[in-house]
Amino acid sequence: MANGKKERDPRVEALRLVAAASIAIFHTFMPWFSAMTGGYGTGPGDGIIDNPIAAPLLGFINLLGSFGNNVFFCISGLFLIPAAVAAAKETGNGPDCPGYWRAQAQKAARRAAPLLATIAFYVVAVLAVSAFVVPIEDATPKNLPGLLGGLEFIWVYLVLMVLAPAIGWAKARLEQKPAAWRALVAAFVVAVFAVNAYIAFVDQGDADRGLGDWRKLMSAVTYLAAFVVGGEVSSVRLGRRAASAFLVATVAASLGVETALAHARELDLMAATSFKSTSALAFCTAVAAVLFARSCTGRERAKKPLDAPVCRAAKSVLGFYILQSLTMPLWLGELYGWLVSLYKIPWFTSVHLIGVGTAASLLLLALMLAIDQVVRLPLFRRLGLAR
Repeated sequence: MANGKKERDPRVEALRLVAAASIAIFHTFMPWFSAMTGGYGTGPGDGIIDNPIAAPLLGFINLLGSFGNNVFFCISGLFLIPAAVAAAKETGNGPDCPGYWRAQAQKAARRAAPLLATIAFYVVAVLAVSAFVVPIEDATPKNLPGLLGGLEFIWVYLVLMVLAPAIGWAKARLEQKPAAWRALVAAFVVAVFAVNAYIAFVDQGDADRGLGDWRKLMSAVTYLAAFVVGGEVSSVRLGRRAASAFLVATVAASLGVETALAHARELDLMAATSFKSTSALAFCTAVAAVLFARSCTGRERAKKPLDAPVCRAAKSVLGFYILQSLTMPLWLGELYGWLVSLYKIPWFTSVHLIGVGTAASLLLLALMLAIDQVVRLPLFRRLGLAR
């Protein structure tokens, strides 16, 4: 503790940045993966499947979106659920006590305030930029519901933030039977991915699914699974070797599956294994990454020079998620057009494409984090909204 505030774990904060980078890279290559697996035959994705290195890499990159989102929710559960459980066990403030629910509601409101304020801040900023600087497709006051609806990931996070006290209450009620709680969590996760497998391999539905489509809602349920598993990870302490082995195994499995499918030209299966945010491969890798971030021993937890800047930059991950989503029609179109022009150069191969596209994605991430650090965070600190 420092000044009454919990110190952030630099390794967990670094993983938040890795998740943000994964999201940025995934979005950059969405059109390319769709072109490669869509069987267009010509166009920007033509030829990538013939490259034995680029095709598997593009398949792996398409897992990064699901990986990044699951990391984010797993980390949230890692902190929010144990805090709720601890509060539910406090003397005189048990899970049946009205004081528990009142205190948890107040905490949820305090967490929600900066999130909602960040959404409002960037929506106003993007509308202003679109009106007076450079037009951004669909960024108009008339399309405000569409803009807000595009922040699906953030709204799910808000809902889970509100649900955390109930999850903590349920876990505290079963504290005398921890095996029963773990069995319940395991059954829930298995059921979620059984349904996800059915969707991905049997019934993906239309490409343009509305928010009420049950297949769309399964992404939110998958995030709930990551959130709940994150709460379980808080009580698991793997040794560094075991955590490293688990992470390496999940990454190797993901690369191995995508490599095998790419070489066999099983393009439909490549798309299915990374379907939306319901990929079991990405989920397992996300859980392994969180376990790895938590696996350091006491001596390895000594402060290092990069700890402070990493923790500072991680405070802007929320701003990045919102800003990149609201401005996607602008930056993705420009970046895609630029990469297409490069890809037409005879010597510019698919491997070059992935290297340059990845570098551009990381630069875009750095730019948006910097904008958030320079513009939003100082303002929010003055308003008492910074966390």
